[in-house]
Amino acid sequence: MNLLKKYKHWEREVYRRKAWNIGFLDYAGEKTLREPFKIAWLDWRGYDKGWFADPFILSADGNRVEVLVEEMMLDKPPEKIFQIGRRREVVRRRGRISRLEIERENGKYVLRRVVPVIEDKYHYSFPAIYRVDGKIFIHPENGESGVSPLFEYDAATGTATRAGTLCDAPIVDAVIFEGFGGEPLLFATRVDKPEKNECENVLDVYRSKTGAFLGPYETEPFAEIAFPDFSARGGGYFLRLDGGRVVRVAQDCNRKYGAGIVFYEMKREDGKFSFRELARHFADVSSIWHVGLHTFNTFGNLAVVDGYGYLHPLKRALYRVKERVGRLLHPERRGA
Repeated sequence: MNLLKKYKHWEREVYRRKAWNIGFLDYAGEKTLREPFKIAWLDWRGYDKGWFADPFILSADGNRVEVLVEEMMLDKPPEKIFQIGRRREVVRRRGRISRLEIERENGKYVLRRVVPVIEDKYHYSFPAIYRVDGKIFIHPENGESGVSPLFEYDAATGTATRAGTLCDAPIVDAVIFEGFGGEPLLFATRVDKPEKNECENVLDVYRSKTGAFLGPYETEPFAEIAFPDFSARGGGYFLRLDGGRVVRVAQDCNRKYGAGIVFYEMKREDGKFSFRELARHFADVSSIWHVGLHTFNTFGNLAVVDGYGYLHPLKRALYRVKERVGRLLHPERRGA
């Protein structure tokens, strides 16, 4: 390996290396959405097989919390993967769905165990959890395969088995919500649209073919909701606030993927959807997870988020300077 190749390898794998992590905060409805986040980040020191993103809380009882996440596998080499959105092969690592067993005490969250739940030849992320008729189902993002699979989770064994296909289309960051008149609707963006950024500024809405909550859903949307910026891509479950108000969690992808979290109050009147922004949050540049925020989900009075940052101290320091200057020049990037 000559000096130039060594430098490029160091720049890519060391200097520019980023990782994701999850964090927790108390949830108190609209107050939490509007105020600056006070995040207790997960302590996963000692675990080197992967990093974690797209958290959904499976259970929270006493000092024990279980979360389903996308785990990007660092202990396995990158592979050639055909990405529908890019319409070409790329070299990247795969993600799997894993269950994190976490101990919480005195406001701290410590990783105790990582258990793989869904893993095969495809990349998996965004493991949305639904409880239907006493059963637990996982609907992960799997746009790479061209369809949107559904799995049933067995809490006794900690395993998941394929239960069918929720939607026969390559949708991403999808969630089901039936709070608009009681009809179950699937909200998602797609990775196979030719326009460069359409999957981030147009939200598609799909109907269930049978009216059942778990579908299957139509492959073509009956409604498309255009946003004024690149904040259509989903960032978690819908939230219900006092007075029956509904809030959709979305990603701010204006400057980069997963730069921040946006909360939109949404309504459906006379069959048409409308939205109003409540708050927008960006990463705390003083934190190690200083580059972006990406997901927000709740379970009772506990909320979980994820964030990412550069691991090399020099790159981290230079990014912080750049970001602080940018936020002085552009106040809208300061968030809540």
